[in-house]
Amino acid sequence: MGAKGAAIATVSAQGFSFLFALVYLCKKGIGYSFYKEDICFSKYIQKIMQIGFPLGLQSVLVNISFLIITIIVNQMGLIASASLGVVEKLMGFLMLPALALGSALASLIALNVGAKQYKRAKQTLKYAISISLAFAIIVTTICEIDGTILTRIFTNNQDVIKNGALYLKTYSIDCLLTSFLFCINGYLNGYEKTIFTIVHSLVATFIGRIPLTLLFSKIPNVTLFHMGIAAPLSTMISLVMIFIYFKKTKFDNIKER
Repeated sequence: MGAKGAAIATVSAQGFSFLFALVYLCKKGIGYSFYKEDICFSKYIQKIMQIGFPLGLQSVLVNISFLIITIIVNQMGLIASASLGVVEKLMGFLMLPALALGSALASLIALNVGAKQYKRAKQTLKYAISISLAFAIIVTTICEIDGTILTRIFTNNQDVIKNGALYLKTYSIDCLLTSFLFCINGYLNGYEKTIFTIVHSLVATFIGRIPLTLLFSKIPNVTLFHMGIAAPLSTMISLVMIFIYFKKTKFDNIKER
């Protein structure tokens, strides 16, 4: 059934998952009393929107940026386009530890800040970065030595396998950098600094990665090796902005009370 079958399978899986959860909740309950009167606006809605909206907007705009990058790479031909698709799927998985730890950190840091445990919040950030970086070093090393080990999982086309591995050689460096970036973003979000996290992300994406990708695509005899450099360079822009922000706001001087 091709792509149509994949779409039907995806929607069906989500539907069965929802039904299973619904039946489970009906039988087991949710652990506390809940009435229709509880569905109402409260004074906390504004706070939730203040913190949540920038994060949601960031996610939407970043995905739009990936579409733009895909359009740029598609102009390089079918093999380049297919290789991009393979690598983006891979990178989504390879960056998952850093992304998951960053999301978890937002809650953990918020709890520590609420308890005024600022020193423990910093230690939590350090542990998260260490765990994420350990995984990133392993996958980046694999990509640098022989990226075809990973790209051949998705396809039998030798050209796509080789070009994907070439793209991974530079793009995978971003795994090392995002180990810091995603965890620090979670740390900042825990402090409710969501506006800054969206600002530096959008600057890095729309002033860094997209223009760099477009610029590299104009180079004569360009390959995906060159295109992959745009990702780590844009992440470096975010990290530099974060470093300046930490120094200007004196985050390092927050002490445990």
